Amino acid sequence: MTGEARSDPRLVATSGGRLEVLIRDESGQPRAPVLYFHGGHESAITAPASELYVELGYRVVRVSRPGYGHTDVGPLPPAAFAPLVDEARAASAGPSA
Repeated sequence: MTGEARSDPRLVATSGGRLEVLIRDESGQPRAPVLYFHGGHESAITAPASELYVELGYRVVRVSRPGYGHTDVGPLPPAAFAPLVDEARAASAGPSA
């Protein structure tokens, strides 16, 4: 893996509740960000497969899905969760988002 630089997870307020978001950006390159959703039994903090994108130089925005990590939006279907993710993405936007 690349260096150990990591961001701390943040709780981002949205209209439907809080989403746990972790951003990894080690390259400083103006590449398009990758929005990464973890698999089962993981969270934004524990998503090892996303490290591939970090190693390739992408800015990775990881979001804990409902019921995982510290995301607190209640049980939601994907269609209802997607707008909240967009709110969190916009609130967490950096120079390359």
